[in-house]
Amino acid sequence: MSVGTWEPPGQKKRTNIKLSLIRRFLSFAESVDFEHKLDYTDFRSAGLEKESWVMSKEKEYWTELVSLELGELESLARLFTILERDLSGWEGGKFCPVIYIVKELRKRDESISELKRWIKIHSTNRYLPYGSAI
Repeated sequence: MSVGTWEPPGQKKRTNIKLSLIRRFLSFAESVDFEHKLDYTDFRSAGLEKESWVMSKEKEYWTELVSLELGELESLARLFTILERDLSGWEGGKFCPVIYIVKELRKRDESISELKRWIKIHSTNRYLPYGSAI
């Protein structure tokens, strides 16, 4: 007789967001004018339209952020800010990846006051850039 662990049906094990997917977002971010409304046609042509699931994942899913450089993190923060603002179905609320990106930048002692100001100006999410108060 063997003893294993029981998992409730329908529950999947946690899968981290892969660096390859993050790189696809970064590649798309290079073509975006962050000061204008995002064009959904351009976004769809980048093949990312079905990846909105990343907006609802907790910090533990974003372990690959530590491998990114400062400029890459800033680009991702801006991209996810406008994705959430401009595209229906991309609302992250208190799980928006921008929160985790800002935390990673703060952990590195980076001066990001301009980025935080930009996020507040361009976001409709009351949780950005720091997350929930509690």
